[in-house]
Amino acid sequence: MGDMQSCLACDSKRSDEAAAQSKRTEISIVPGGAHRTSPRSTASTAISTASDGLAKVGIGAYFQRDPNDSNVLLVKSVLKGSPSQLTGKILVGDRITSVDGKSCYGFSLAELAERLLGHPGSEVKCTFVHPGDKEEFSVTLLRGINARS
Repeated sequence: MGDMQSCLACDSKRSDEAAAQSKRTEISIVPGGAHRTSPRSTASTAISTASDGLAKVGIGAYFQRDPNDSNVLLVKSVLKGSPSQLTGKILVGDRITSVDGKSCYGFSLAELAERLLGHPGSEVKCTFVHPGDKEEFSVTLLRGINARS
């Protein structure tokens, strides 16, 4: 699969055009180092619409597979002003170990996105490990709004 990354953005505003889009999850998955050709900025990808018609947003972080263990997903980057960045705890290189208490080991990027995306303002609890550490830490994030630990 190579060096892949996924964007889970925290764009909580939707235009009428976005509201009219089909009810499917849109996730940007591009090779690491590649440039997007879409007219949208990378920060506004990963908005989906739930069956109730409400937008679903992420936590504002990019993820990629660990080059040493393809079953592990790492934080590739954190978007400025996003819930992930506002915690002050989530850093590039951190390994995500669980979402809402469920292990992420072996997840694809799409499976991780499915767990992280939710309605704006809804909570998601993520557990990470900093590189070189053994101790996990958890943060509760408000999707697309503010963050708290």
